[in-house]
Amino acid sequence: MAGDMINEAKEATDMEKAMSFTQAIKLYPKAVGWSILLSTAIVMEGYDTALLGNFYAFPPFTKRYGVLTPNSDPPSYQVSQTQPLVRDRIITGIDSRDLAEWFVQRCPGR
Repeated sequence: MAGDMINEAKEATDMEKAMSFTQAIKLYPKAVGWSILLSTAIVMEGYDTALLGNFYAFPPFTKRYGVLTPNSDPPSYQVSQTQPLVRDRIITGIDSRDLAEWFVQRCPGR
């Protein structure tokens, strides 16, 4: 029984390795969709992190929220906008791990 399962797993692995890119997309559309969704979320999170720091020097932003001088401390609004990014990265990392573990336990055959 274990030998049959090993042979089936080897055949499935060989079939997937021999598959073309188009065949893989047609065979696993949900996996492709989730991959695109998660990759986009990760890219946007990094983009938002880099973008938010640049807003402080953007003229309409400084006009509305004030001008920062070299001798002044950062205003509290800048700190309050930057700190959630760090907190959210930690929470997202923990949640992603727990979510992945839950899916593996719930769908072990997939």
